[in-house]
Amino acid sequence: MFSETRTRRLTAADVGGWDADKLRYGINEIYARGGYDFATPEIKDIFMRLSWYYDRVVIGRSQDEAARHLSPLENANLEFLQRIRQARVH
Repeated sequence: MFSETRTRRLTAADVGGWDADKLRYGINEIYARGGYDFATPEIKDIFMRLSWYYDRVVIGRSQDEAARHLSPLENANLEFLQRIRQARVH
């Protein structure tokens, strides 16, 4: 869904119209590309339906471990989306 997070740095203009659910999904999709093993069944079920995730997930892999399997660009976008999400919460 958010393949551009692999290929270019996101900007505030890119995510300005994203609601909380879309931000959350974007963050989770990046973690999924790193093979994160989601603890929340609802989220895990969403990604387990995707063949690319099923092939990457590692049982017990933490968010930190997943982040180590991402490119520098993906990590930059992950941190950016987390900052945006946090700013909107507070």
